Amino acid sequence: MRTAEQIHTLYMDRQKGRSKVIQRMEQVRDQYNGDVVIPLPEMDKAGGMYVANLLQQGLDHYGRRISSVLPQVDAPPVNPRTEASRNKADIRRRAVLSWWDADRIDLMLRRRARWLVGYASAPVVVRPNFDLGIPCRHPRNPLTCFPAPTVNPEDVRPPDTIFAVQKPLGWVRRNYPQAALGIAPQDCSGDKKFTVLEYNDDEQIAMVVCGSPEYYTNGGDWSKAVLLESEENRTGLSLAIVPGRVTLDRPAGQFDGILGMLQMQAKLMALEVMAVQRGVFPDTYLISRPNEEAKFISGPHPGWTGRINQIEGGDIREININPGFATNQTNDRIERAARLEAGISPEFGGESGTNIRTGRRGDAILSAMVDFPVQEAQETLAASLEEENRSAIQVAKAWFGNRPVSVYVKWKGAKGNLDYTPNKDFDSEYTQVTYPMAGADVQNLTIGVGQLVGTEMMSKDTGRKLHPWIDDPDLEGDKVKAEGLEAAVLAGIQQKANTGEIPIADVARITQLIVENNLPPYRAVLQAQEEAQKRQAAQQPAEGVDPAALGVAPDDPAAQPGLALPGQGAEAGVAIPEPEPSLGNLDQLLMQLRGTGMRAPAGA
Repeated sequence: MRTAEQIHTLYMDRQKGRSKVIQRMEQVRDQYNGDVVIPLPEMDKAGGMYVANLLQQGLDHYGRRISSVLPQVDAPPVNPRTEASRNKADIRRRAVLSWWDADRIDLMLRRRARWLVGYASAPVVVRPNFDLGIPCRHPRNPLTCFPAPTVNPEDVRPPDTIFAVQKPLGWVRRNYPQAALGIAPQDCSGDKKFTVLEYNDDEQIAMVVCGSPEYYTNGGDWSKAVLLESEENRTGLSLAIVPGRVTLDRPAGQFDGILGMLQMQAKLMALEVMAVQRGVFPDTYLISRPNEEAKFISGPHPGWTGRINQIEGGDIREININPGFATNQTNDRIERAARLEAGISPEFGGESGTNIRTGRRGDAILSAMVDFPVQEAQETLAASLEEENRSAIQVAKAWFGNRPVSVYVKWKGAKGNLDYTPNKDFDSEYTQVTYPMAGADVQNLTIGVGQLVGTEMMSKDTGRKLHPWIDDPDLEGDKVKAEGLEAAVLAGIQQKANTGEIPIADVARITQLIVENNLPPYRAVLQAQEEAQKRQAAQQPAEGVDPAALGVAPDDPAAQPGLALPGQGAEAGVAIPEPEPSLGNLDQLLMQLRGTGMRAPAGA
C-alpha cells in the first residue's frame, strides 16, 4: 500500500517523463478545437486559422468509421459438454451486454476512438456502481493519464496508473475538510485549483490531493500531499485499462506530423488576406512639392471611411501591394502534404480527387487509405474491451457477489429479461470481443456480407448475425421466410382469381380483410376459407360429394370445398382413390399395342 508521499513522488516523476507527450496532445487538442493563434511578427499582429481544419475533419471521420460498427461478445463455456456450463456462459455474455448498455458503450466508443487516433491512447477505469449494483466504465482523458510502463507494449493493463485532475479548494473543503487544513491556509480562496491524484493498482485504490508549492516550499506545516481516501482493491487486478496506438517506441497520434504544416498554411493564408486587404485600401503618402511644405487640412482619412482628404502644398500617392504569386501554390502543396501525412482523403469533405474517373477507383483509393488504420484501431479496442469485461466481472463478484440482479437486456441477439447472481452464475471471467469484419465500416460491411452470401461462401443466417443493423437474427430470418411464403400465397390467389377458380366475391373478401381489418394475408385467406365453407354448408352439399361417405354431417362446413373447386380434395375426407389392378393392366396393354402399330383384338 503506497502512502500519499510515495504517490505524489511517483506522479512528479511520470509527469516529467511524459511532458513532451502531453505537450503534443495539447497541441492536437488546440488544433482540433480551433484555438491555435498564428503569430504574425511582420505585421505586429496575430490571427486565427483561416484555412480548413483538416485535423478536425480527419479525426472526426476516422472516429466515426471506427465506432460505426459495434463489436460482438462471446463467452466461452468452461465445459462445453454440460448444459449447465453453457447456460452460465450465456448468462455471463448477456450480463456483460447489459453493462455495456448501461454504460452507453456506443457513444463511449465514439469518444474513445477519437482519443485513440488523436492522442494515441484511450484509457478507461472500471468501478463499482453501488446504486445499480453493477460495474461501470469511466473513460478518462488521456491528458490526465500517467500509466506505469509495461514490459509488453501490447499489454493494455499497466501495473498501476495515476490520473491527475484539477479540483477547486472549495470542493476539497466540502468533501474532505481535514485534508483541506493540511494543504492551504483558511484565507485561501476556494476557487484556487489543486491537483487531485487518483491512484489505482492491483492492491489499492487511493485518492491524494497535492499541496501548492507556494505553501509547502515556504516553510510551515503545509504538506506536499494528503491522502483523501484509500480502499483495498478486492479484485486483485489493476482496474485501469490503457490501450494505445501501435507505434515504434513512444506514443504518437495519427495527426502529429501535420501540426506544423497546418500552422504554416494558416500563416501564409493570413498574410495573403492581409495583402489583399491592403490592396483594396492601399497605403497613402503625402509628398511635398518643391519649395512647399505639404500638410493636411482635413485628414488623413482611411479609404474605407469614404471621407475626402484635403491637403495643401503636396500630393497624395497610393502604394499598391500585390499578394505573392506563389502563395496559392505553396498552400496547395502544404495541404497535399498534410493529407498524405495523416491519411485525410478529399472524400472526407465531400470532394473527389482530380485523377479519379470511376466510382470503383475512388472506393479502391479510399479503402487503401482508411481500411487498415480502422482495422488496427478496432482490434486495439477489442483487446481493451476484453480486459474491461474481465475487470467488470471481477468487480461484480468482489463488491456485489451475493446480490441478485434483474435487468432487461436490449442488445442484439440477447434481448429479454435476465436474472443473475455474480458468485452463483459467473464461473469464469473471460469473454471474447471481436468485430464482424475489422477494418470495415457499416457501408463496407454491408457490401462484404452481401458478396459472401451471394457467392454462397457464407450462409444468410451468418450474414444476419454479422450485420449491425439486424437486432435479432433469428426473428429476422423468420420474417424473411414468412414474407416469401406470403408472396407465394398472394401469387396463388391472384392466379386462381384470374382463372375463375376462386369466386370474385371471395377475392374481394380477402382484399377487405387485408386492407380494412389489417390482417396478414395468411390469416385473411384462412378466415375467407372458413366463411366460404360455412356459406356453402348452409346451402347444399358440394357437387359430387357424398357427405355420408365422408363421415361428417351434410351441413358440416368441413364437408364443403371453400375457396377450392368441388372435388379437388379440399373437403374433409375427400381423396383421389387408388386405381384398380385391372385398369393398370389395360394401360400396359394399350401402350404395347401403340408401340407395335397393332389394334386391340375385338372384345378386349
